[in-house]
Amino acid sequence: MTENKPHKDLNNLEEILKKSFSHKSKMRENFAQDLRAKLISKYQSNLLNNHNMAESEKTGKKGLLSRLPFKHLNIAIAGAGFFALGIIAVLGYMYIQGTDSLPFQKRFGTLHVVKGSATVLRDGEEINIGKDEEFPLAKGDTVETDEDTIADVETEDGRVSMSSETVAKFENDEGDVSVEKGDVYARSTEDTEINLETPDGKVKVDDGASFTSVRDEEGTTARNIQGKVEGSVEKDGEEASKEISEGKQIRIKDNEISDEEEMDREDLKDPLCEHNTDKDEEEGYDPGTAEDTTAPEITVVEPENGSSTFSSKITVKAKSNEDGWAKYNGTWNAIKANEEFSYEAELSKGSNDITVTAKDKYYNIGTATVKVILESKGAISLNEVTAKSNGIFLRWNASGINSNYKYIVRRSLSTKNTSSDPTVLTMKATKDDVSWTDTSTVYGKTYYYHVILLGEDGKEVDRTYTKGAKAINVATPPSTGCSISLALLSKWSSLSGLIGSEDKHLNPSSGGYAKVSWSVSGDCGEYSGFKVVWSQSPNPTYPGDSAAYVDKNTSVHTISGLTSGTWYIRVGTYNGGVTHYSNQVTVTF
Repeated sequence: MTENKPHKDLNNLEEILKKSFSHKSKMRENFAQDLRAKLISKYQSNLLNNHNMAESEKTGKKGLLSRLPFKHLNIAIAGAGFFALGIIAVLGYMYIQGTDSLPFQKRFGTLHVVKGSATVLRDGEEINIGKDEEFPLAKGDTVETDEDTIADVETEDGRVSMSSETVAKFENDEGDVSVEKGDVYARSTEDTEINLETPDGKVKVDDGASFTSVRDEEGTTARNIQGKVEGSVEKDGEEASKEISEGKQIRIKDNEISDEEEMDREDLKDPLCEHNTDKDEEEGYDPGTAEDTTAPEITVVEPENGSSTFSSKITVKAKSNEDGWAKYNGTWNAIKANEEFSYEAELSKGSNDITVTAKDKYYNIGTATVKVILESKGAISLNEVTAKSNGIFLRWNASGINSNYKYIVRRSLSTKNTSSDPTVLTMKATKDDVSWTDTSTVYGKTYYYHVILLGEDGKEVDRTYTKGAKAINVATPPSTGCSISLALLSKWSSLSGLIGSEDKHLNPSSGGYAKVSWSVSGDCGEYSGFKVVWSQSPNPTYPGDSAAYVDKNTSVHTISGLTSGTWYIRVGTYNGGVTHYSNQVTVTF
């Protein structure tokens, strides 16, 4: 057993050395091999001496040691040699690890690569650190992370986590870190602070956490996750600073600090933030606004999506599933979870998107949108009032109407537009039927008109301005006694066949027909022919209603294509305009 003990102890030493030199540092590989060889050689020599001393004691050759009062002093000496070798081994390990050059006053913290890989730059040398490896950092070390990497640096001041392709230099034990580029998450411990210096300015994290992004082309964005966070710049020899509220962010660029704005909550779903949120919770820190990154659910109670209204103002009622704030009337207003809140919204004509916005206490913002259509109440404008040979012609334009609306034309001898003016026309409102000729005017008089639009309830919706014209026609037969007498000869349709006549001109696809004849007596002046006019409104006129020109030597005309209902028909002498109208006849299908 005694002979095997050296081999057993040697194996133990091999295991110690194996663990001590496990770190793969190519820079110190030769030193490690040399130190290993010397340690093994020295330890074998000590073991051999110890073995020889033991054999000498067995043979009775008592030397100086055997005569000492301490029987096992030789074992103690051997153990002391082994202890000394152990110290040498540890010092060798420390040298290989780089800690022999890190006296206490130069140590900064520990780098731990969570995933990916990183490189430590120290005094012109590069040290590669792989996944799950730890490395002691010295003050002044620079850490560069590779793609798809998360690395934590733990210091007395807290934690500085680095994302992919990030470069940071750890300056001193005052918590100063120079961030050249990339994303860092800084969590300072209680009553301490971490100062992040970027190319754009500084971000101080005091007893809290900040997620800071440094991008050359975009500047620096600093977000307050929890606690006290402040951004500062030096401009014109003076320092300007701005505190960042929790859940808010600022941007620093060109020695300027932006106003606070809502933090983009999607940033907190970044792998670096999620990693640090988990660590904060494990270590008992307040995760702040990163505790919840889910937006609240918003429900719009009123108005119903796709609904319509005639009112330009509408009441919006909504609720959120979380406590927080709702934004309306230009401000954020406190709300309770699942309790309705309401406000007034302005609508414009046509389709409106009403978006309800609310945020929870972690500043996650949720929205819900409904469409509401503002129906037009209708509008009308008078485009033309022109004196014609047969009277005064009116044309108007209308919008926002339906078949239940009506037009009313009022006429006056004064420019004042009043409701007491006599109504000279009431007709059904349509988009296309928007003209009329007043044939009851007297030559030389000036008449003023306005058109009124009546809604479905018979109430006035809109009215036009007043426009006037001086009549140039004679509405009543002149003293010479011009008279045109009109009569209905027959009517027929594709359904009923000939009515009141033996005329067999039937066309089943052409609707109703009306055949009229007329005679002229008295002096009607010069005219080239006749205009036969017809409409489903009384007193049809030309221009404005359906009409057909008939030669002066003709006194019979058949009107085709008449739909069901009552039609009004007149005929008049024509000379560039209708000068005299006949009586009116009606026909019903």
